[in-house]
Amino acid sequence: MDIKELSIQNEWNKQNHPWEYARCVVVNSILKRHIKKISPNSTVLDVGCGDLFFINDFCQRYNSFRPIAVDSAFDEELMATLKNKYNKIDVKLYKDIAQVETESKVSLVFLLDVLEHIQDDRAFLDTLLQQEYIGKDTQFMITVPAFNSVYVDRDKWLGHYRRYSRKQIMQVMKDSNLQIIESGYFFTFPLLIRFIESLKKGKEQEEQNFNTETGIGSWSGGKLVTYIYKSILLCDFYFFRLFHFLGIKVPGLSTYVVCKLA
Repeated sequence: MDIKELSIQNEWNKQNHPWEYARCVVVNSILKRHIKKISPNSTVLDVGCGDLFFINDFCQRYNSFRPIAVDSAFDEELMATLKNKYNKIDVKLYKDIAQVETESKVSLVFLLDVLEHIQDDRAFLDTLLQQEYIGKDTQFMITVPAFNSVYVDRDKWLGHYRRYSRKQIMQVMKDSNLQIIESGYFFTFPLLIRFIESLKKGKEQEEQNFNTETGIGSWSGGKLVTYIYKSILLCDFYFFRLFHFLGIKVPGLSTYVVCKLA
């Protein structure tokens, strides 16, 4: 969860959004055949990690990895709170990618819904790739929201500069000298719903919604409701994943790339 959305949570809505639970499964499913090439006890880096929800889930699945998490919104109090909340993983926290210290090269970098927050995404990637802990074998798992045609008030509230098509995010990777290993979309039916919503909303309504927007931090569904929504999202993913293996790129609300240095 984005730190901005985390600030919306209170004692009545501590459950993470089903989209977050589903994205954890999606990312791990996509990585399944790539992660076999990564040695155990390797270092993984989550850039723009937010509330540590994803990196905690990842380390529960792969407990031999050494996690590092970076978010520009961190302060000392928040880092202490998150370290205490996710005390089952020994994660190093930093506010900036230039501050990261590690004895070995990072084997896997996560940039999950991060690049859309950065005005100059290519310059940021260039800076990241220049860090000493990035090596020729480092792999990158990147997700971004898809299609500017469904850019809505929620995107604006979250500080998104843009959304990407698959071709656009692939071009960004190529411009940064990154070789695409795999790419695609996920969450197809949610894209259709978002498209219909974007057609219905007029400019005045968008401005009104922006002022009352809370993102996914206000999710108040209980465990059962969260599980049901997560299951619906995963049914969507697994169904359209079949098309991916047939070479058919069905559009979705999010797009992703797995890549490494060319």
